[in-house]
Amino acid sequence: MAQRILVVDDDEGFLLAAQHQLKAEGYDVATARTASEARTQLETAKPDLLLLDVIMPGEDGFELSEALSQNEEFADMPIVLVTSVADNPGRMMRAFQENHGCSVADVVPKNQVDSLLISTVQAALGEE
Repeated sequence: MAQRILVVDDDEGFLLAAQHQLKAEGYDVATARTASEARTQLETAKPDLLLLDVIMPGEDGFELSEALSQNEEFADMPIVLVTSVADNPGRMMRAFQENHGCSVADVVPKNQVDSLLISTVQAALGEE
């Protein structure tokens, strides 16, 4: 059975591109445009990994990942943050973990997502 990935982003173009790229690699992909939609999808889709935009209207990616880390059902689910504001993804990931107390598998800058998406997802799912 294919690993399921939930992609959460308010940018429809990014959602479609990520969905296409992940499906081409054999992943089962669900999408959501808001944190609220993501919460619904989490209950029904039961993803193995969350690919999550950092900056979204309303509840942002930081708030959603922090809430999920406090929920037993989702606390161990790997989360990969996708952002257009990360000039240093490693530093952003460490700062996030220190300040929010939850684990993030990786941070991928949107300007590098085409070349890094599949390898980052594979690493987060332990498929390397």
